[in-house]
Amino acid sequence: EKGREACETMGEQNNSKVVIVSNAVNKILDTVDLILKWFLAVLVLVMTSLITVQVMGRYFLRFSLPWIPEGLRYASGVMTFVGAAYLVRQGEHIGLTLVRDLVSRRTRQIMMLISNLGIMAFLVWVIRNGITLAERHMAVESAAFFRIPLYYPYLILPIGLSITLFYYVLTTILVLLGTSKLLDDSGY
Repeated sequence: EKGREACETMGEQNNSKVVIVSNAVNKILDTVDLILKWFLAVLVLVMTSLITVQVMGRYFLRFSLPWIPEGLRYASGVMTFVGAAYLVRQGEHIGLTLVRDLVSRRTRQIMMLISNLGIMAFLVWVIRNGITLAERHMAVESAAFFRIPLYYPYLILPIGLSITLFYYVLTTILVLLGTSKLLDDSGY
């Protein structure tokens, strides 16, 4: 009887630790989500404004600003990689759900852990190689308007994927704890 009560007490303590860790991870993710959401919204607004200025200038004023196309290329790269990071938590990346939807929650948890670990290993590899690629272009200037070293635009890849890796690490913690909303959603 006393052993059973002790086990229940330990179980409650472990459960409260899981809740505390899960809440802390979710709070971090919520904060980063909010920052990225606003950053992406502002970036879309800026890109839309630049495209509008470029189209109006070209067709109505018969001139265009030479820096806009290059700026839009860089901004679309940032949008791609920061947006990919943001979508990790929402479970909006392309995935095959046929098998996932047919298995138990525990099996789904194991599948997600294996998948996330593989993705994280791949991200580390790409980040490492992305940094190497950026370093090779340290002294090379961009060919177009800005005349900045290509090092900076090339850094978009490792920085964006580092944010994605950050999301995967925290999401994997939630999966390990069994508290990830993606274990129950059909969106992953």
